[in-house]
Amino acid sequence: MNQGNFIELFDDGSEENIPIYDVISGDEVKGDGIFSMTISIPSTAEKGDYHWIFTAKDFSNEESKPWIHEIRVK
Repeated sequence: MNQGNFIELFDDGSEENIPIYDVISGDEVKGDGIFSMTISIPSTAEKGDYHWIFTAKDFSNEESKPWIHEIRVK
């Protein structure tokens, strides 16, 4: 998905279109510390289990430990 590139998450309350993706983020509440991005998985996507790895960087560019989430495309 996304050719292995990072997908940014936003804490913007979906107030503005995100030009790089040409969509709104899907984030519910601006500034609540919950970062979101709504994605679409095309019907042509290969079926199976996918492991998504989430990390975060703070303002000093220090990276968090990875958090892994599995999704299943049926």
